[in-house]
Amino acid sequence: MASWYRIGHRYGTPDAPVKIVQFGSHGCGFCRDFHFAIDSLRTTFPDQVGLTWIHAVGDGGKLDGPANLSAVASECAARQGRFESYHDAVFRSKSLPGSARDLTRLARGIGVPDTISFEACLDTRETEAAVTQHLELAEAADLPGTPVWYLNGRRYVGAATYAELLGLVTSTLR
Repeated sequence: MASWYRIGHRYGTPDAPVKIVQFGSHGCGFCRDFHFAIDSLRTTFPDQVGLTWIHAVGDGGKLDGPANLSAVASECAARQGRFESYHDAVFRSKSLPGSARDLTRLARGIGVPDTISFEACLDTRETEAAVTQHLELAEAADLPGTPVWYLNGRRYVGAATYAELLGLVTSTLR
């Protein structure tokens, strides 16, 4: 699990008593639903929940098409300190950005300061290698699909509702 925190994207309160690690894909509808449940949970418990996102797909840890482009773009946004904003914007958009132009427009919309560097980042092997590290973690975790998530080390499969998360977090904090 230590490598999950080192390689994954951490946001929220770093030293929170509740730590959620999510393996997911920007192209996964259940991951999108889960994102909104977690977002509501963070509003309820702003200082008690820390999150880590790891790019993944249950089918052997492979990403393809727009989900792969989005994973790469989120790595580029992360390099400019905007992972969380990009990640949120992808899930809030009506459809997954499907081209470099769409990704750059989204990046500009969330305030990525240097869109020229962002665009250049989309085509580097270094960025692909970062996504590959995530996929290797996902493959090692033997995922049956996405989302798969861990709350303080306990594994859960599938999206949880806000009410389910609320119950788990409340119980954990007692």
